[in-house]
Amino acid sequence: MSDTPSPTSVLVGTTAVETHGALRFRERIAVVTGAASGIGRAVAERFLAEGAVVYALDRSEDQLRTIWHGVARAVPVAVDVSDSAQVTAAFAQVEAEHGRLDALVTAAGIADAPWRLTATGGDGREMALVVTGLTDDTVRLDANHPLAGEALTFSIELVAIN
Repeated sequence: MSDTPSPTSVLVGTTAVETHGALRFRERIAVVTGAASGIGRAVAERFLAEGAVVYALDRSEDQLRTIWHGVARAVPVAVDVSDSAQVTAAFAQVEAEHGRLDALVTAAGIADAPWRLTATGGDGREMALVVTGLTDDTVRLDANHPLAGEALTFSIELVAIN
């Protein structure tokens, strides 16, 4: 991404996003958390450049307004992702307006959230678990053990989701 458009880039707000003419996300509905800066913003810009409607979620209402006001197909929504009621309301808005969600990118981080997933290794050390894959019936969790220095992968089959 750059600020200077090329013949195959799309201007998203003030950012030129190189697409080479690709419209892989045309008419798709995406939610991106952390969309006011960093990776979240870059992902939201890519989705928009390739045709998606993007619900840009971030806790900074001022930054959201500055970045996404007037950008076609961008829907800025001020949400603190550590507040489950705000998250529920944001997804209810998406469902009410579109009836579906095609892509979800969680680029906002929460340090020491009460629902953070952890596991304890055989040596008693705690490992943070990160959800890295999700299908209709499987969740993939990855962890790095602090001593082993290698990645561990867990697959959990979902029996029911309420």
